Amino acid sequence: MTANTCDTSMTLPPVATRWQSNEVAQNYDQERFSSLLGRLFNYLSQRAFRRALKSVRNELDVVIDLPCGTGRATAVVRQFASRVMGADISTAMMTQAAKRLGKAGPLSFVATDVTHQPFPDNAIPCVTSIRFMMHLDQDSRRAALKEMARVSKRYVIIEYGYTTLWLKLRRAVKRLLLTLWGKKTTFVRAVAWNDITDDLTQANLELVRYYPTARGLSESVVLLLAKK
Repeated sequence: MTANTCDTSMTLPPVATRWQSNEVAQNYDQERFSSLLGRLFNYLSQRAFRRALKSVRNELDVVIDLPCGTGRATAVVRQFASRVMGADISTAMMTQAAKRLGKAGPLSFVATDVTHQPFPDNAIPCVTSIRFMMHLDQDSRRAALKEMARVSKRYVIIEYGYTTLWLKLRRAVKRLLLTLWGKKTTFVRAVAWNDITDDLTQANLELVRYYPTARGLSESVVLLLAKK
C-alpha cells in the first residue's frame, strides 16, 4: 500500500483547507456517524452503494474512489474490486483511510483535486464518489463530474442529493423544529432531477440505474452511470 505525499504546489480551494487538519480528519467519523441516526444513515447509504457495485462487479478490475476521505466508501469498494485506489486532496484524511483499511489487498492512495486528476483519459474502469456532490455548487459539481467521466473507462458510481416537493417540505419542517429547539444545522445541497440529467448530459454520461438510500425519507440517491 502506498500513500503519495500531497503536492505542496497544489492550490487548495477554500473549502478544502480545513480538511488538511489532522484533528478534523481524526474526528470526522465520530462527529457524523457515532449517533444512532448517523449509524443508520451510514448503513442505508452503504447498502445502496453496494447494490450499485454488485450490479457491475464482474467489470470492476480497478476502481478509484474519490474523494476517499477516511475510507468509509473505499472499504465497500474493496469488497467488489480487484484493485482499489483512494484519492483525496487531503493527506490527513487519507492517513485515516489507510488506518481503517490496513494493508490487505491491492490498495494505493494518491493526492489530487477531483477536478484536476493526474490520470489519462479512459484510464480507470470505474470511478466512485460518495457524499461529495451534494457539497458543491452547480459549476463545481459539473466540473467534477466531467473529470470523473474523462478518466473513467466505463462506469461512474456517484451519490447525489436529490429533492422533490415532498423532500423540500420535509426539510423545511426539520429546519423549523431544529430552530425551535435552539439547534443549528447545515443541510447538503439537493437538486431537482432535471438538474441531475443536465449534469449527466454535459458529462456525456447516461443513467443505467439509480438506488435511493431511503426512498421518501432521504435526499441521498446513488447513481450507476455509464459513458455514452
